Amino acid sequence: MNEDSEEPEAKNHDEEHPKSSYKDTFLGNKPPIPIPKGNELMSDEFEGEDGEDDPDWPTVRIKKSTDARIQQRWSRAITFRVLDKSYPFAFIQRRIQKMWAKTGGVKIGDIGNGYFQAIFDSQLDYSRALYGGPWTVDDHYIVSEPWRLDFDPDYDVINRKTVWVRLPRLPLAYFD
Repeated sequence: MNEDSEEPEAKNHDEEHPKSSYKDTFLGNKPPIPIPKGNELMSDEFEGEDGEDDPDWPTVRIKKSTDARIQQRWSRAITFRVLDKSYPFAFIQRRIQKMWAKTGGVKIGDIGNGYFQAIFDSQLDYSRALYGGPWTVDDHYIVSEPWRLDFDPDYDVINRKTVWVRLPRLPLAYFD
């Protein structure tokens, strides 16, 4: 090659992003992580709002399509508990499956503090369990609600109960 012509120097990847040792990483002596320019991480494609991130905690972004797929599994789920009595999980599982799994299966999970979740294979069973009833286990009422993402068994309370009310001599005009 001719000495007068200059070839552009190839950039060394290690110079742009130098590696750090485990010790440096552990002690916090690590090179800064390159941040994407513009608004590449936040778009309509991802869940979450700008400004919600806590700089002290890692942030995980989930695509809206992935979030919708995950929540689809829970679209036929109920959170419930038996009032005034605590039962072993295996007992609740057998009783609920016998009561609620008529056209498909139901998976029961213990989520703590006396609360359980039931995920139904059948929309018919789900609707029947949620809106039918009243449901009881050994004469103790079951309170339930549709599954929600932010339910915390340590702090939240289900205060919805299906009851049967008898109104003798109610005029026929009031039946709707």
